[in-house]
Amino acid sequence: MHSRTVVALLLLLLALGSCLLAAEPAPAPAAPEAAWNPMDLVKQWDSLRYYNRELGLKDFGAEFTCQPYSDALAAQLGSQATFKLYWRWPGEVRVVAAGSSDQMRSAATPIASALEGHLAQLIPKPFAEVVGRYQIKIGVDEKTGGKVLIGEALDNQNPVRRFTTYLDKAGNEVSTNWLTMEGVSITRRITGSTPRDGRLLITDIVMDIKRADNTSTTKEMHWDYAAVGKLWLPARMTVNYKDQAPVIFVFTRPRANGGVPASLFKERGK
Repeated sequence: MHSRTVVALLLLLLALGSCLLAAEPAPAPAAPEAAWNPMDLVKQWDSLRYYNRELGLKDFGAEFTCQPYSDALAAQLGSQATFKLYWRWPGEVRVVAAGSSDQMRSAATPIASALEGHLAQLIPKPFAEVVGRYQIKIGVDEKTGGKVLIGEALDNQNPVRRFTTYLDKAGNEVSTNWLTMEGVSITRRITGSTPRDGRLLITDIVMDIKRADNTSTTKEMHWDYAAVGKLWLPARMTVNYKDQAPVIFVFTRPRANGGVPASLFKERGK
């Protein structure tokens, strides 16, 4: 009789255990990944990039040559053909001929126009300051798994109607497509770490492809830098084209925050 009682109690305990296990709630499903706020993604991108302005850059100047044009001018003038560069935030550029000849002065204007676009790649505005003119949304690149920033212009006055920026999984820019009134421009950027701070990325190579009216032009810009105090300023830029000789800018005697002649900028209504 005693053994039967023990067996009955064991069976009862097993039955109760089964009921308790059956009543135990199922584990909660894993919480979905938090949705990215577009501005959070923009700020993360900006935090990875090197911005001279954040380190106090307001203006800089340098002397430079522009090959092959400087050599051609020197052959005509019988002396070295150099120019002076003046740059001030947020990206205004003036070029002054070191000599007084008409040829040198005539060459300064187109060289300044070319440099203005190139230096905008080298010393960009933080992206967070640019995207305020756009409605931003986030997508995912199915091929790489990286995120995609898509911006639609908020008004018709913006020359860039739409941009699409592809980021890798670490949040670095891979390429950006720009849709303008003239056509499509594709920018592909290769970055490297600044020598003094391996965390921040600085532009080494930019490939720019423009497509319009069934034609396509490609140029590739390679940058080298020189340290001026705690800042990195341009030392050399090589612009490679598909169907013509490269253009090489060599900058010497760079100086930062020494002031620029205000009269140069007032001449153009600045």
